[in-house]
Formats: sequence, structure tokens, C-alpha cells
Amino acid sequence: MTRLAARPELEKLVRMLALGDEAMDPELNAVPAVQIREIRRAVAERLFRLDELGFARLARIANLLPTWALLWMARTRFGPLISARVAGLMTARRAARAAERMEPEFLADVSLELDPRYARDILVQISSRQIVAIVQVLIERGEYMTMGRFVDYLADDTIRAVLDAVPDEEHLIRIAYYMESKNRLDHVVSMMPIERLRRAILMVLEPERDLMLPLMSLVFHVSYGLQQELGELAAEQDEQVLNEIATAAQQNGL
Repeated sequence: MTRLAARPELEKLVRMLALGDEAMDPELNAVPAVQIREIRRAVAERLFRLDELGFARLARIANLLPTWALLWMARTRFGPLISARVAGLMTARRAARAAERMEPEFLADVSLELDPRYARDILVQISSRQIVAIVQVLIERGEYMTMGRFVDYLADDTIRAVLDAVPDEEHLIRIAYYMESKNRLDHVVSMMPIERLRRAILMVLEPERDLMLPLMSLVFHVSYGLQQELGELAAEQDEQVLNEIATAAQQNGL
């Protein structure tokens, strides 16, 4: 289980530091996931504090601008990176109101640069409709890691709207793989209808999807009761499903 938890944390750290795939040393999978997460959050905190006074001044100006002027500044002057930093320092209501009128494509760009811990009050004020639109853009781009970081901060109604809007279980499994809180993961998985969970388990038979480790990670990190439910679903399937799962567990030292 250590490997299953460490791998996504390593991927997030490598991406934050803009390192290449060569930085994914297999030996690092033995490092406890909680330690990797602490390092990543410390780096994120350090980056957020860089030139904080300058960004705070921009945020004060942004709070005073008419919405149309703020949108123009974000698109033409700030760009995604500065917009993300400024949003984290603005009043949540003002930032959320502006986000409602921005194009989902631009907000998807901003989300790549935004630390959700500094935007939690903003996220709960953005409509489910707009969140779903952003998710659809991120799915098209394959940005599962980005979406996984934000799930902890979304309201249940928004998560249900996303589940309804994303029919392919592959996308949901890949998002869940990168979720920050395993307690939240358990809650989100429990929202999924049993038939969707069954289809997710059957996806291990489609090697082109390469979903075995993300699916096993999901099973390992939910509560014991939900593990039993998922285990029973797996046991109901064809013997080939169980063989695939057992083989993957052996190959990955699980």
C-alpha cells in the first residue's frame, strides 16, 4: 500500500518542480506518502509566499475593479499564473463572481497554477455548472492530476454534478488516483452507483486503458466496509478479472 500511496504523491511533486520523468526513481516509492506530501506542500507554501506583498497589492486593486475590467486584466495582462496568485489573495466572493463570467478554457489554465488550499472559499461559491465546464476541458487535456487536487474542496452537490456529466469511469478512476484526502475518496466513491463501480472493475480487462494501479489504489484506500463491497463486486466477475488483479498485485509487490 505504501507504493500505491507514494506513486501519485511523487508524480505531483515532480510536476510542481518541473522535473522530467527521469526524476521518478522507483526507489522513492518506498518513501512514506505523507513525507512526500509534506515536502510538496512546503514547496508550494514557499512559492506562494514569493513576492507576496506585490501580489497582495494586485489583489487589492482587483477587488476594486469592475468585473468587466477585472476579466480584461486577467485575460490580457495577468495570464493564468498571475491570475492564480492574485485569486488566492482576493476576497472569495469577488473572485468567484469573476470566475462565473470567465471562459472555462481560461479557468482550466488558471487551475494548473492554483493551489486549492488558498482557493477553498472561492470554490464553494462557483456554480456546479461552471465547475463541470472546467472539468470537461481538463478531461480533454488529460489533466487528471489537477482535478484530483481540487476534489477535497468541492461541495457534494458539485461532485454529483461532475459524476453525472462524466460518463466514462476511466476518467473518474484517474481523478480519484490523485485525490489528496483518502477520507474524502471514500465519500466520493460511495456516491457512485453500484453499476458504475462494476464497470470500473471490468476495465482491468482492457490493457490499453492501463488502469490497474489506479483502480487498485482506489480499492486499497477506501474504508474497510467499502473495500468489502468492491471486493464482492470483483469476486462476482469472470475469473479473468481476479487473475488480472492477482497478477498485478504480485508484480508490484503488493
